[in-house]
This record gives sequence, structure tokens and C-alpha cells, in this order.
Amino acid sequence: MEFLAILMSGFLTALAPVGLILEEVGGKRIGDRLQAAETFEVRVDNVPSHQLLKGKIDRVQIASRGVELFPGLRFEVLELETDPLSFDLAKVRSGKPGPGVLDQPLQAGVRFVLTETDLNQALTSPQVTALIQPLINRLLTRPGSTNPPRFQLENATVDFLGENRLRFTGEMFQINPETGDAERATLQLSFTLGLASGSQFQLTDFEGAVNDQPLPPPLLNGFAQGFSRRFNLRIFQDRGLTARFLQLQTGDRQIQGAMFIQLANPTPQ
Repeated sequence: MEFLAILMSGFLTALAPVGLILEEVGGKRIGDRLQAAETFEVRVDNVPSHQLLKGKIDRVQIASRGVELFPGLRFEVLELETDPLSFDLAKVRSGKPGPGVLDQPLQAGVRFVLTETDLNQALTSPQVTALIQPLINRLLTRPGSTNPPRFQLENATVDFLGENRLRFTGEMFQINPETGDAERATLQLSFTLGLASGSQFQLTDFEGAVNDQPLPPPLLNGFAQGFSRRFNLRIFQDRGLTARFLQLQTGDRQIQGAMFIQLANPTPQ
């Protein structure tokens, strides 16, 4: 699931509190790394000058509303609170902290709210469409097909149905590989989004159809299993980032989640 993996990678990278905090310590505005934010408040607790000069901060709290981490992806609410921080101030001031900036792993809690409106706005982005496209082709290509039709996604929407259930609708062209002829087609997928573990997502009660013709269960089951294997937050551990979901709940208008993240120096390869 390249689309979801890249979204989560961008989400976690932008949240990585060490980057935000160190920019502030270096005299730069934290908000400079964000695309936009309706409100963005930072509170640094218990920071006597002598402690800061030793590269120590007791706690940082970030509270934002209407924040856009990167173009097209807006969060209604994004909040972060760290445990005590300890870092090498000289490396921070160098402008290129690099490996080894942290004296100890940084730990933080994150809470976010993503609305149905904001998610659908993100789906209008050409960059996001380009990421979804190969997933659709993979889902609709039957195993063993030698010359399968291609699908060109034109637009997509997601409806939040409540109780962690979502419905994806994609309007697309189905292209005959021999003649190049294209005809319109509609893909509908509905599923319950949950967690197999704190780091791994899963799709259950998965249903799908193209032009109201149901997709074979083996095709859907294989796709759901591949989704669960690929969209696993453990893929970030080699970058020094450990992330675990503590809560994930989808209502009829928004997704709410809470996470624990730990950022350490990457393990040398």
C-alpha cells in the first residue's frame, strides 16, 4: 500500500517532535515547516537557561487546529506532548544535526482528528491520485492475467459510515489493452478499518464491485491481506522511529486517533 505508507511516512516525519523542537531552539519559527495552520501553539515547560544550554527540556506541548502537514493533507486537530528531552545543542546549532543529536530516545504522545471533508480534499490532489492508481490496477488484476485491462482513475471519494466503516468510490476509465478503447467504470469498496495490533492495520468485512458487479472474494481477501502486511508502522523502525496506535476510531464524520511515538538515533546499517 504505497499510498498509505507514504501518507503515514509524511505524517510521522512532520510530527517528529525533535525536528520541531530543535528548530525552535535554533531560533526558527516552528510553523515554517508546516504548509498552513489555523492555530499553532507551542508551550515549553520548565526551561531555565542553564538547563537549555545543557540540551535539556522538561516537556513540550504542541496544539494545532486546521494544520496542513504537507500540501493537500489537513488535520482538524493535531496535538503532541513530549516526555523530557535531551539532545546535543552543538549539533543542533550547526544547522545539520544528523545522527547522534539525541542523547536519549525522545518519547511523545500524539492525538489527531481527520475529517471526511479533509480526506476527500486530499483525494483531489494529482499526487494522491497518482499514488492510488497502482493500487487500483493491482486490486483489479486477476492472478495469472497476461494482458489485463488498465484502469485510469479520474476522481475518488470516501464516505465515513460510522462504527469504523468506510466506503471508497472511484470514477475511472477501463482501457482495453488491445484496442485502446476506454469506457467509464465505477469502483466501490466498503470495509471496516481496524487494528490487528498497535502497529498494524487491517481491513475486515471487505466488499467491492465494479459497475455493480461484485469482485471475487479471493481477490478482495488477497488485497486486504497485502494491505495489512504492507501498512505496518514497524517499517519506520530502521529510521529510529517507533510508533504505536493507542486508539483509532472512525465515526460518521471524522477519524480520531491517539499514538505513542519514540524517536531514537537510527541504527547504523
